[in-house]
Amino acid sequence: MKKSKRLTKILDLAVDNERDAAKAFAECRQQLDSRTEQLEELQSLHNEYVQQIKTKGETGLDAGKLRDYWAFVERLSRAVTQQMQFVSQSEKLVDSKRGTWSKRRAHARAMEELVARHRAREKREAVRRMENDAEDPGNRGRQNPRPGPSKPD
Repeated sequence: MKKSKRLTKILDLAVDNERDAAKAFAECRQQLDSRTEQLEELQSLHNEYVQQIKTKGETGLDAGKLRDYWAFVERLSRAVTQQMQFVSQSEKLVDSKRGTWSKRRAHARAMEELVARHRAREKREAVRRMENDAEDPGNRGRQNPRPGPSKPD
């Protein structure tokens, strides 16, 4: 089997690995986007409730309702903090997956170049053999003479 054929199998594996890494990267990126969107929603809700407390506090709000509002705002604050941690974790994972994908992509490109070089070399060698055969038609059958002692005439 030609070397380029053997290397093509390795190239196929490298391309599959790159595709898997790209898929994992895309999934992590999508999760990061989702978590970021959730964070923005929580922050917006938190800000909205803080603003409502300020507005209602100016117009008068009984102590029980004010306490309930602040308790809810506190829970929102904890949820915002937790979601920020999730976003941070997702960002680190995205960076890691991006690095893995980048390395696998570089490896696949290098394998593509290697296979292309071997195919080009094999093609040049085939052309050279054809040219040699065309120049000396008498050599066609004698390119690989049988080893062994020669018979005297």
